[in-house]
Amino acid sequence: MNLRSAVTLLRCRARTTALRLPLVWMRHTVLQSTDAFVASYPRSGNTWARFLLCEALTGNDAEFGSVAATLPPLRLRGRAPAVLPNGGRLFRTHEYYHCVYRKAIYFVRDPRDVAVSNYEFERLNPHLREKSFDDFLRLYLKGKVNSFGTWRGHIHSWLDSHLAASSNFLLIRYEDMREDTERELTRMVQFLGFAVDPERIRTIVADNRLERMSQKEDRFQGRSPEDRAVSEAGRQVRTRSAGGWRSRLTPEQAALIEHHAGELMARLGYKSGLDYHPAVVRPILAKAALSDADIAS
Repeated sequence: MNLRSAVTLLRCRARTTALRLPLVWMRHTVLQSTDAFVASYPRSGNTWARFLLCEALTGNDAEFGSVAATLPPLRLRGRAPAVLPNGGRLFRTHEYYHCVYRKAIYFVRDPRDVAVSNYEFERLNPHLREKSFDDFLRLYLKGKVNSFGTWRGHIHSWLDSHLAASSNFLLIRYEDMREDTERELTRMVQFLGFAVDPERIRTIVADNRLERMSQKEDRFQGRSPEDRAVSEAGRQVRTRSAGGWRSRLTPEQAALIEHHAGELMARLGYKSGLDYHPAVVRPILAKAALSDADIAS
């Protein structure tokens, strides 16, 4: 292994440990009270929403480069333009709730679909040791796959925050965006203080439908349509499925996720497809070598 590969591996492993905390702290400095955030756990609709908002806020076509410049991640906070009516900036974040956040749109998605989507996004990572979905799921439920902990911990941090109880917090379900994108985009635009033009909203939604966004990603990555036909692994833009987990998860895999997230699933309106009786759940946890403490960690 050369030095570059070793450093990349170290960064990949460190992202799931407390070694990342100083970096998180640094990224939350030099923020302004007028700044707003588009927040979510990874693979919950954040990318799609930013494309929609980029066009709504700037009036320009959204491409991967322009979206990253207009609604950048926190690490690029010094380059963010003032795009909000009050002169504030709009950032995207996958971090846990932080006390400096004063206004935010927070996206949630069925955790069973989130797990599948995260696997597809991460499974080409050469430094991800667990290649099977079962192995991946075990690490995922312990918050050891990406930099942002567990789905349950992330959702709790936002929904139980002081911000969530205020008028400066807007909760958007991914499934509601799929059902009526124009309605949800209108809510977001109004929340950020902009006037709404229904015709413009319709045009923006049409410009950022799945096929158009896939083409935009192909152009940005220099891929051909044939590359996309081979595999969706590692892509930002995938199938945008809602409920696709039903054809991907075994009953045992779904049971693990639902046991991990059942309370919050009910709170957010996601129905369980399984019996939670302990006599059903315990054998599944034992088979996966996961205890309740493991899943909660």
